[in-house]
Amino acid sequence: MFYKNSIKICLALIIIFTFLTANIVSPVFGQPFEEIHERLTGITAEEKEVLSKLFLLSQEIEGMEKEEKNLTMDIDRFNQEIEDIKIAVSKNEKDFEKNKEGLKQVLKSYQRMGPGSYLEIILNSDSLADLLIRINTLQDITKNTGQLLNIIEKGKESLLKTKAELDEKLAGLSEKQVQLERALLDRSQLKEYMETYLISLKDEKGYYEEHLAILEKAWEEVGITVSNSIEELTRIVSEEDLPLDAVKLSFSFLKIKGTIEEKVFNDIIKAHPNLPKMQFKFTPGVMTLEMPDNNTNLKGKLIIPDGSSLEFIVEEGDFYGMPLESRSISELFKGNRLVLSLKPILEGNKLDTVEIKDGYIELTSTLSIFGRIGL
Repeated sequence: MFYKNSIKICLALIIIFTFLTANIVSPVFGQPFEEIHERLTGITAEEKEVLSKLFLLSQEIEGMEKEEKNLTMDIDRFNQEIEDIKIAVSKNEKDFEKNKEGLKQVLKSYQRMGPGSYLEIILNSDSLADLLIRINTLQDITKNTGQLLNIIEKGKESLLKTKAELDEKLAGLSEKQVQLERALLDRSQLKEYMETYLISLKDEKGYYEEHLAILEKAWEEVGITVSNSIEELTRIVSEEDLPLDAVKLSFSFLKIKGTIEEKVFNDIIKAHPNLPKMQFKFTPGVMTLEMPDNNTNLKGKLIIPDGSSLEFIVEEGDFYGMPLESRSISELFKGNRLVLSLKPILEGNKLDTVEIKDGYIELTSTLSIFGRIGL
């Protein structure tokens, strides 16, 4: 009986302990996202202004740390390449000297024999067959000498080339080291400025440090989701063509004007339920990609990269209304470009301008008669 009661007590204690440890969590990393969302949306405008400044500084410092890491990797790579080139230079120098020595010995032999020796070799032939053999032998000697000269010349060129590569790599290494020193100094200054700013907050320092940690952690998690969503959206946009009726056209003399409503772009997104909730919004001069589930907005412009497509260039962004640093935005795209091809609609014509209006974009194109008739 006592044994059974002991087991029950132990099980009860384990359950209680599990419950407590599940709910007593760190102020940042253990909080459910709903609680984090509530805390970040519940701050005042004044607190948001302070936190925005701290968040920008934090992103800049993180960006500098990543830049330092990349520069260090570049320096290591440069050092390895320099060592490889030094080995190549050493080999080329040895080959060059070896070939020079070979030519030197051949020329010494020629000098000892003298020009008369060749004539004697030919005249002392016993027969026509012997004469031909001796002539061929002399031709081979001359040919081999010429080949040796060519080898030496190529060796010299190769040596000069590898030495030039070495000089270039050494200069590149020097530049990378300067960049690294600058990055280390910038990061140090940013950290010092951030610490000074936190100290100036006095009694509120701990409050803002806690909220900054919450914001950083939230962005770390959400940033991955946003980046993956952008990657998928980039793939979808690059693979799909706009329907032919998506553009409303009007014509004037050798000019075509077209408009595309933001709904057309948003319908593409809606057709792919695997994408999280997001939508494009057009306001005069600005194109915005809104991702409400991730509390993220990206704003920018449209450019015409090649005369037949549109590319969304993000110039600014925010997370919970707090600005994102340019490096943070770049990392979201991971080198991907959000490009929409309009070739099927243009039918051989080239885009001249694109202008973002309220709720739609306006395109102009010069009518290409030759393009339309296939010339």
